[in-house]
This record gives sequence, structure tokens and C-alpha cells, in this order.
Amino acid sequence: MTNALIGLSYSYAFSTILAYSPLTLGITYFFGGILVAVSSALVVNWLLRRLQPVTVLTRNLPFIVLLFVLAGFMPGHRLLNIVVITGFFCGVANALFTTLAMEVSPYSRSISSGAHNFLPWARAALAPVLSGLIGQHFGMTVPFFVSAGILCVGIIGLLTSGHVLTAALQENGERSDTVSAG
Repeated sequence: MTNALIGLSYSYAFSTILAYSPLTLGITYFFGGILVAVSSALVVNWLLRRLQPVTVLTRNLPFIVLLFVLAGFMPGHRLLNIVVITGFFCGVANALFTTLAMEVSPYSRSISSGAHNFLPWARAALAPVLSGLIGQHFGMTVPFFVSAGILCVGIIGLLTSGHVLTAALQENGERSDTVSAG
């Protein structure tokens, strides 16, 4: 549950940058997607050899908040650069939330995966609509500040409950070590 709630705050922010950014172009998503792929496939593995997943996530998410705050101050074409750069940090977060969902759950991988994948689809439906309404009523860059604030709530949750995730990782790691040895 801890991972799911923290992931929901991240997912809201991720969908805002993907679907709300008013100047989105195919080339922007292409380069942002390249950074998502590189960071989720290569960088995360390198980081996880050095640090625990919760530690990496705790250090990564504030960069996303910073980029959202910058996006709030950079309307126009400069926003496209922020969207691309955000791809790097979102790739790290995506990989870590998926890793945590699979490894902290006491349920089978298929149940864990299904439950985890519900959140990204829920945010995909909710964040762009809310961001559009917020932007329409309060200013086009306000949704980026809102997303940064929502993600800050998730970070606070991670800082206060990250030990639960770490304990579950250790417990499930010991359980899988016992299964592997048996």
C-alpha cells in the first residue's frame, strides 16, 4: 500500500508532463522517451548496485519536483527542454516503482503487476483532465506547480514510510533466497 500511494503521487506528476504540456511535439517525446529508456534500463541497474531502491527513489524524486517547478516558470518553447530532461528522472522512477511493486508484494507477480499497472492507467485518465481544468482556471503553468506539490506529498510519504518498503524488500529477499536454496 505504501508503494502504491507514493507511486500514485508520482504517476499524477508523470501524466501531467506527458499529457498536459501545451507544446508537445513528436520529437520532444522521442528524445524524452530515449532518456526514459536509457535511465530505466541502464542507469537504474547501475544505481541499484550501489544503493538500495528506496534510497535511489528518495534522491530521484526531488529532481522531478525541481523540474516541475522550472516547468512552471518556463512557458513556451523552453518547456520542451524540461519535458525532455524529465524523461531521464521519470525513467528511474518508473523502473523503481515497478521493482518495488514486484518485490515488496507477498502476492504472485501477476497479481502484483496487475495491481501496480492500475495506478498508471488511473493517473492517465485523471491528471491531464485535472491539469487542463486547473490551467484553464488559474493559468497555464499552474498545473506544473500542483504536480510538484502532489509529488512532494509522495516524497514525504516515502521519507516517513520508506522503512516499510525496505523491510518488505529484505523480507521478500530472504524468502526468495530460501526458495532458491531449497
